[in-house]
Parts: sequence; structure tokens; C-alpha cells
Amino acid sequence: MTRTVVVLAGGLGQRVAHLTGPDLPKALLPIDGRPFLDVKLAELVAEGADEIVLLIGHKGEQLVRHVEAAGPFGATVRCIVDGPQLLGTGGAIQRALPDLPERFWVTYGDTLLDVPMEAVERHRETSAAESLMTVLENADRWETSNVSVRDGLVVAYEKGAPPGSHRFIDYGMLLLTQDAFDAPRPEAPFDLREIVHGEIDRGRLGAWIVTDRFHDIGTEVAWRETDEWMRESRHWARLQERIRERG
Repeated sequence: MTRTVVVLAGGLGQRVAHLTGPDLPKALLPIDGRPFLDVKLAELVAEGADEIVLLIGHKGEQLVRHVEAAGPFGATVRCIVDGPQLLGTGGAIQRALPDLPERFWVTYGDTLLDVPMEAVERHRETSAAESLMTVLENADRWETSNVSVRDGLVVAYEKGAPPGSHRFIDYGMLLLTQDAFDAPRPEAPFDLREIVHGEIDRGRLGAWIVTDRFHDIGTEVAWRETDEWMRESRHWARLQERIRERG
């Protein structure tokens, strides 16, 4: 079975606009001397992705050209451009559903993660959950926690919650199904959190707890910290070794 990962990479990147300037997409900010997107794709391939679908919007043409010029990545990489009207994270996925399998992964294009996709999929098969959210027991350490878990299920997801409200934080990778998008919606942009809340209300969203922190480029401070971590950890070299072992 083909393992498909949807990467949400259509954001405006306003918090790092002073770094990217008018032309560079956030996903192409350099870390450890190479575009962030290349590291993100390598990480997904190392974890077993067979097909990667980039949902892009802002400065999407540059990302398409980069993918076409930089491949192969070790997996099939496709780009779907959001179009003149940005649809939001949920709307972009909903529009791409005809091109996606029944079950697929969703992650963000500005975050590096450590998610053993095969192990998570096996766990879901033995649980009552139809969908899964990866979560980190954060306790407000790196950002304010926004997820509560009970009996293996996500029971609350609250962005902007006051500190101390939740123990876990959304780690940035979901395993979803087509029917999570079944509820009728108006032809308007909507956020992925609407889908998450719907799965919670239906008692279908399981939790997979990770232990390693995420690394991102959402702000200048985070970008600099991620660049330093990449260099010190030799993350790129380790990813390439894992990709060779897989292939």
C-alpha cells in the first residue's frame, strides 16, 4: 500500500517575512546550508513515505520550480497549488481529496518531526480510533500546550488555551481518512482544526505520544535554533543514511 503524506506549505510566512524578502517562500529558508523543504522531504522519505503531496499557495511557483529542479527525493513528490483564493489548511486538503487515498498523513511544511509512521499505523489498526494525532507531553515547555488525552483518545484541542490548561501539544502530524471531511461545509476557506474538532466529537481521534521535541522555522528565533540543531546533530547525514538503508 502506498503511504501518502500531505504537506501543508501554503502559508504566508508573515513572521519570517523579514528573512525571506518578497520572493523566497518560507519553506526554502536555508538550514545547515540547504533549503528547509529538502530536509522536510528527506525526513518523510526516511520514515517511509512513498508519495508526498505539497499543498502550496503563497509564492507557490518558486516551490514548484524547486521541486522540479531538485528531485529525485526518493519518493514521488507532487504539488497542488491553492489557486487565487487561499482555502485555509482544511479547505486545501478538502479540494485535494480526489487525488488522495482513503487514509493519508497530514503534516506542516515548516516543522521537522520524528514520527515512526509504520508503527503509528499498526497502533491504529489495533485501536478503536479511525484517525490519529501525534502529541508531545509538553507541559508548556516550548509552547503553550493545547491537547488533552484520556484513555488513548484526544479529548480536547484548544489553540490559544491559557497556560496550564493541557498537558500535551499537537506535534504536527495527523493520520486522517477521507470521511473525516464528510460534514457539509460552505464554499469558504476553513482551518484544519475544524476537522480535528469533528473527529474529537465523534470519539475517533486517537493519540500517539512522541518523546522528541519538534524543530521549526516559524519565527526567526526558531529558524536560528533549528539551523544550529541541524549542524550540531548532523541530522542531514543521518537522514541520508536512513534513506539508503530503506532503499
